[in-house]
Amino acid sequence: VHIGRWHLHAALFALSSIMLLLGQTDESLAENLQLKLIQLPPG
Repeated sequence: VHIGRWHLHAALFALSSIMLLLGQTDESLAENLQLKLIQLPPG
């Protein structure tokens, strides 16, 4: 099953957001992850 990169990015973005809300990760780490995902072109 082919999963588009955009779907993977969206899933990781949501995961980082959830982790941030739950306080399971450092804020800067979550923000850096989200910025990297945003900068990558959807494919």
